[in-house]
Amino acid sequence: AMSFFELSLAVLILLLLGLGLSPYNKAHRLLWGLPLPLLLLVFSLNWKADAGLELAVFVSGSPQTLLVELPGDEALLVNGGSRPGSGFSPARDLVEPYCRRRRIRRIPVILLTEPQSGRLEGLLSLVEHFGVREIWYHGVWSGYPPFRDFNRESRERFGVRWRKLTALSYPFSLNGVEVEVAGPPANDFPVAGNYREVLRSLAPSLLFRHGSRSILIWSGGGLEESSLSLELDVLA
Repeated sequence: AMSFFELSLAVLILLLLGLGLSPYNKAHRLLWGLPLPLLLLVFSLNWKADAGLELAVFVSGSPQTLLVELPGDEALLVNGGSRPGSGFSPARDLVEPYCRRRRIRRIPVILLTEPQSGRLEGLLSLVEHFGVREIWYHGVWSGYPPFRDFNRESRERFGVRWRKLTALSYPFSLNGVEVEVAGPPANDFPVAGNYREVLRSLAPSLLFRHGSRSILIWSGGGLEESSLSLELDVLA
């Protein structure tokens, strides 16, 4: 479906063509030209410079909530949930209003770096209202009820696909942005340490490339050696 911006642009082009092809008649030209200033105003208000790749960081505690803005009014969300029963949800109180202000209409992918931490409150609303198609995570299953319930409800109610990520995953493409999994190098093999360190070591890290711009979202775990020598515009 065409966005409001795309529809306004199409109508503007048609009016300009009609104005140019119409016979030279002052009244006729005036009739065709009346809507043009209004459409130009709408066009300017809805126009957003397409830098191709932008990153928004929200102050929300650990794990960090990030939003990677993609071309075409879409974005990829990293985390964003809160603990069950919490009065504050980054997804509900920060991400949703931000997306509406920025005219981001779809969030096709949510990346969960630490889903077993239980910070999932508010994400189901994003799944419902922003067309989430996939949820990416490190693939380590948990019987923790909030995680289990969110996994089941997102799949059964909204048809969301859960995708397990490792550095062996093939690169993805989202609206012309290449997304590469930079870590963890090995998956499902806990390292020595406490529970928090184990989760961090398995958390996925993503590398985004669009044109000459690149963003690495590092989850705190291990990275592939090829990712360590990259020239980056943003490291988050």
